[in-house]
This record gives sequence, C-alpha cells and structure tokens, in this order.
Amino acid sequence: MATQLFYNCTLPRFGPLCQYSLDTYISHNSSLYEIIYDFYQHEYDPVNLTCYTHLECNRGPSSICLDWTEICDGTLDCQNGIDEEFCGQLHFSDCEENEYQCANGQCISKIFLHDNRNTFECLDRTDEIRKNMKRNSHLFLEFRSEPTFATEDIACSQRHDQIHMKLTSSCLSKRVKILEKLLLNDKPIEVSDDCWIAVKCQSGIYDRIDPRCIIHCSKRTCKEIINQTCLDMLPVPAGTIVFGHMFFIYTTEDLIKSNARSISPSYVCYNDQLCDEFYPNKLLISFNNATCRRPADFPLKFKSLAFARDNLFKCTTTNICISPALVKDEWCQCGFDQYSFCDDEDLNNLYIRKHISFTTICDGFTELIPVTIDGRNETDETECEYWQCNNTYTRCDGFWNCFNGADEVDCYSSSLSFNCPYQYHHICVSPHTNQFMCLPLGKAHDGNIDCLGGTDEPKLFENFFCTRQLDANKPTVIHFSLGKSTNSTNQITQQHTNEMILHSSTRQTAIQQHQQRCHRGLPLQIWLNIDKNLPIAACLCPPSFYGNMCQYQNQRVSLTLRFQTFSDSRQTLFALIILLIDDSNERIIHSYQQLTYIYIRDCQTKFNIYLLYSTRPKNQTKNYFIHIDIYEKISFTYRRSFLIPLKNPFLPVHRIAVQLNIPRTNDKKENCLDQPCIHGQCYHEWTGKYCTIPYRCTCSSDSLCIGISSNNRSICICPLHKWGSQCLLHNTICYSNQNATCQNNGKCIHIDENIISDKPFICICPKGFSGERCEIVDSKIILSFHKDIILPQIMFVHFIRAIDNGPHENGTTFKTILGNQKSVTIQ
Repeated sequence: MATQLFYNCTLPRFGPLCQYSLDTYISHNSSLYEIIYDFYQHEYDPVNLTCYTHLECNRGPSSICLDWTEICDGTLDCQNGIDEEFCGQLHFSDCEENEYQCANGQCISKIFLHDNRNTFECLDRTDEIRKNMKRNSHLFLEFRSEPTFATEDIACSQRHDQIHMKLTSSCLSKRVKILEKLLLNDKPIEVSDDCWIAVKCQSGIYDRIDPRCIIHCSKRTCKEIINQTCLDMLPVPAGTIVFGHMFFIYTTEDLIKSNARSISPSYVCYNDQLCDEFYPNKLLISFNNATCRRPADFPLKFKSLAFARDNLFKCTTTNICISPALVKDEWCQCGFDQYSFCDDEDLNNLYIRKHISFTTICDGFTELIPVTIDGRNETDETECEYWQCNNTYTRCDGFWNCFNGADEVDCYSSSLSFNCPYQYHHICVSPHTNQFMCLPLGKAHDGNIDCLGGTDEPKLFENFFCTRQLDANKPTVIHFSLGKSTNSTNQITQQHTNEMILHSSTRQTAIQQHQQRCHRGLPLQIWLNIDKNLPIAACLCPPSFYGNMCQYQNQRVSLTLRFQTFSDSRQTLFALIILLIDDSNERIIHSYQQLTYIYIRDCQTKFNIYLLYSTRPKNQTKNYFIHIDIYEKISFTYRRSFLIPLKNPFLPVHRIAVQLNIPRTNDKKENCLDQPCIHGQCYHEWTGKYCTIPYRCTCSSDSLCIGISSNNRSICICPLHKWGSQCLLHNTICYSNQNATCQNNGKCIHIDENIISDKPFICICPKGFSGERCEIVDSKIILSFHKDIILPQIMFVHFIRAIDNGPHENGTTFKTILGNQKSVTIQ
C-alpha cells in the first residue's frame, strides 16, 4: 500500500490517473452525478440507428438493422423469420402461484404488479398498463432521462392501432422516422437516379414543392421523366416494408395517370405461403417470386410461424394462434377488427357480433356483423318491420327500441315523483314551461317536436345526425353462465407529469451533437498526452449498449430485486452478492454486483441491477443462472444462496423481477461439506460447479473472498471499516470524532457506494433510541393493571396518528406478558 499512488481528481476529470473528462461539464455542477443527470434531461434525438447484431437478420435494405425489441414481438421483421423462430415457447411456461404472467409470457413476482405506473417489470409494460388504457396506450415514449430500466428495457410491441402503424417495437419514436427515411433512400440497382427521384416526387414521398422536386422536374415534368426512364413496374421503397416479406409496387401507368398529391401503391406483394383467406377471383400478378394484389383486395390476414398446439386460441381477426394464458389478460393480442372488437378480450361481445342473439334482434342497434345471404347483407336489424319492438327484452330497459317509445311507456313515473293520470303516456319536459308533462303515445314519432330536445322524435335526429344520438346509452348486454364468474377490473386514469427544462439554445445544440456521436452514452475525452493537449474523443456506454459510439445493443440481464427479512433480522446488516454464472464445470462468473441491505433502510427498495455476459454474443449452448449469496456483513456468517435460471436463451434481454426472503438465523444452511453443491456456497479459495477448483484470493486478510470473476479478479466482501475492489482502502466516516458519529451506542454503517444518497452513513439505533444519530430518546408508555385483572399472554396495542389536512396513519404492535406481570412498557 505504501508504494501505491492515488490521484484526487478535479471536476470534470475522473479516472485512476484523472485521464478522462466529460464534454458536457458546466461550472455549476458539483458532482459527477449532477453532470450525468443534467446531460440526460435533454430529449434523446438520434440521427442514425442503434442495432442488435447478434442475429443474422436481413431486413431488406442494408442500411436497416434489427432492434432487440423486434425479437419475439409477434411480427416478422427478418426475411428468414429468425426473429420469431423460437418465440412460441414463451407462452407455454407456467408461472408460480405468487407470480404474475405478462402478456409476453414473462413471469414476475406479484408484489411488482401495479406498484408504480412509471416503472415496468414486464418488458412489454403490461404490469402497469391497465385495461382502460390498452386501446389508447402510447405507441411511443419520450426519452428524457438516464438510460435505466424505465427507458432501455421496455418494448412497445403494439405496432398498430386503428390509426397508426409503425415499423418497429421500439418505444423510441425517432427510430421510426429514421427507418422510414432509410427505406426511401435505398434505391433498387436496376433503377436510374433520374427515375427514382421523379417517382418519389410524383408519388408524394417528396412534397412536389420540395426544392429537390422543383429542380429535378424543371426541364421535364416528373411524369415525362418517369415515362422515359422508368421500368414498367418498380418497388418503392426498394426493400420489404413489414412482416419480413411484404413490399409495394408502383406501375408507371398509375404514376402517369394520377394527378393526386399522394399516390397509393399499385400493388401489395407478399409471400403467399404466409398469407391466406384472400378474396377469390381477384387479379393476381407475380413480381420477383412474390404474389401481388391490388391494395383493395388485400385483407391483411397472416399465418403465424409458431409451432401448432391443440389448445391454442385462434384469432379470427388476424388468423394467428396465441396461448390460452393470454386470453382475457386485459391486453389485446389478436388486434382490433373494423368494429373495434378484440377476439381474445371481448369474448362475450364478440359472440354477439358473430351469432344471432334473440335478445338483440331489432333492438335499434346493429350488433351482428353483416352476413351475406342470397346476395343480401343481413344483420340483426334487417326486416324489423316484421318484429315486435316492444317485447320482454326491450320493455323498460331505458332506451326507445320502438321509435314511438312504446316499450318505455309508464316505466319511470315512480322514480320521477311525477304521475300521469292516463295510461300510455310519456313523461317529458315541455319546451314552453320547462316542466314535466304527459305526452300521449300517439304524439310520439309523429313528425312534430313536442318535448324539449326533441326526445319524442328520435327518427328526426337520426336523419339529421346520420346516427342515433342515444346509442351510447344502450344498456350493456348481461351474460351469465352456471359455475362461472367474472372479475371486475378497477379503472384508473393515467396522469402525466409535465416537466419544464430551461436551457440555452447553444447548450441544446451541443447536447444533440454529443447524442449523435454517442447515442445513449456519455461523450468524454481521453487525455493520453497532457503535455501536447491532444485528447481523444470517446464514449462511455451504459450497460445496454456497446461500441465506439454506443451503437450496438447489448445482450444483458435486467434484474430487479426486493428482499424481506423475519423479525430476528430486522437490524442485521447483510452483504448481497449477485452473480451471473453458467452451467459449465468451471461455473464462470460472467459479471457480478455487491450490495448491502438492512431492513430499516431497504425494506421497500427495489434494487435494479444490470448483469452482462463476458463474451459477445453469449454462448447459446450454455445455460445461465443468477446466483445470489447472502452473508451477515459484520460477522461474515453465511445465510443462504438462491439460484434463478434464465430460460429461453434466444432472448436478447432477460428481464427478471423477484422478491426473496432472507431466512431466519436458525434455518438450515447448505454448503459443500458432505455433497456436491450448486445452490450453496463453496469454502474459501474453492470454486467451480462442485467447488473442486482452487484459486488464489487477492482480497485483504480481514475480508471474505467468495469467488473469482471471468477476468480473474477476486470477489471480496469487505469489513465495515474498509472498501475497494480488494478491501485495501479504509473508510473513516464512521470512525471520526472518537467513534461518536452515532450516539447512545448506535452502530454506524457507511452508505453503499452503489446507492446514490445525500447521507454518507446511517445509524442502527439500540432499543429506546431513534433519530439520524440515535440522539432521540424514544417516548414510552407504561400501562399498569390492577392486581385482580387477569391479563392475557399477548396484548395488541393499536396507534392512530392524526395528521392535519391528511389521512390518519395506523400502527399496531404487540407485547408478550409474563404470568406475574401487571404492567406493560410500550416504546
């Protein structure tokens, strides 16, 4: 230690030799954390793509690459279908009873369900997106924060709604714009530049007042250029658009004939082995081994590449199959049809839409999807002149199924405290007196408005508005069955917090330039030669990216952990060692994190941890696990290990969210003493799958060495007064001021370097004391009882704390009472 030199860097420099500096430093930043925070308050605005390169995917144009969110999102993006090859397995794994299954098949602990609408444990965000949000859920999110789980480890897999359709499952809106631009920039080899620009101007891809179009089509019109230089048929854009095989064809004939500002494609081309159920007897052409149809003849029904299972649920809208676990999961998997119904969610309503129902015949609403019979479109509302509108199903249901309201006569006089002296009268408001009046049935639907608002003439309003204005008031059809119940869903209203960020235009421009260079990473300078003042520009990438410009998406494990303890360990400080290991005999530790945990501080804390593989790409022939060791920090006593398998190795990102219980002090422990050990912990300086491989520990002598990482570094648990990778540095914060940092014999614990906190330490107070430094003597209540009162063995004491302008807080404690005890002390 005496021969080692340590440098005290001045902002914005950092690093072992102070050789790094951040480009975005401004003088008012007081810490590295503030520099990073300030940098990421500006919206991410990239000009090119980040790519997931660990699949050999051909997305068409060479400039377009795969995003990790597009793997197993239910849409073919690669022409060979490799992005969806194994994904059918995801929905056939059962979750445990204490787990929630996300729409994508992922399992998370139920403790995380609906716990925070701004953080997601499901990659597809379905743990926080409620049913009443699904149809209007955002296709994109704004990236204006650090690259954490909340922005980097989510997918917006709903790639279309009734209005929009996007080319990716990424939640980054700018990625769609870049994809569209790259698609249109990619020109077929056989097409000339003159033709290509003219086609984009004529079709509306470029606006015709765009300077490029004005200049290019100045001497000859765009139509003349197309007629003279273009082939009869050409694909625009050059590559596939969606599903890995669909593309558009324009014909020169259609381009020349049309004068529209924006021209639709002449044909939609596709792989006919993946699509079926088209309208018959329509014109088909072939182009580059693909089948092409006119857009009007293309119903967009596709087959799934997932392997068949007998118990799959068949979507009639899209002709795909999904797991039964996804049916009625409050998330539409099948997609919405033209009537805004979803096969797997609106099962009861969908049945009504596709089967004739006696209760809905001629009720004034068209529920039945039109069926062609003898060349006529028939619904549940055709030929209703032969149907009695006043029947047992429509009588007094709150809606005029008969245009004269005969089915609602004499239904509501008692509830209105107004009675008509005659039968067969409607109660309505007079437009002359603004008072209730009785309207004879014969005056309803007679073409004259007698009631305020025209409520007696619904036919007039239907003709005027083209629809019945009270349709929304139709009572919901009630379904029932024997032995079946349905759960109601609580609805919430999502609130959005708007944040105002003030900055100069100059600084905003600088931030955007850095983002263009480093994407989601931090731009920095490396000062290799200070004398010559020649720094090298570089990027500091977050765990989710790598590359010299952070342009590649990393394979990773995104782990969320919560811990609970029993009452005997509420004031015990624990060391948690989280390892990413494989199943080889060496049990290689690919990456790891170390945390300290104490219940009084961390019982509600969610620890978010990235674990990375030691090789790129990961070895898919190996099985990977998360191994968690738990030790008491002060005594180094081993408590327990947990082993969490990572299933489905084809996934680029494993999102794991679990809550673990730290066992009691007297629970049985597993070790390697008598048998080969996988779940337990090896002895000092032994490692491997069965604890048979020796290694040399480089931790300090008073620390605990628990393994060796893939880069041959020892993993150390330091004693309380030390820190550093080898526990060679002394922590003095708790031992200054003659060990009086915590008062009244409180235990001083320095804050974990992995936790951002404005306090350098916490105090564990003995019973009877509290406060940041255990300086407060707790109040106590002494309850004394008369000697003749027989006391129980246990007494529960309930506390109610009254808070002004806020809800009361409740608390409960219990005290054990000895046989001869006549008083109880409560603190």
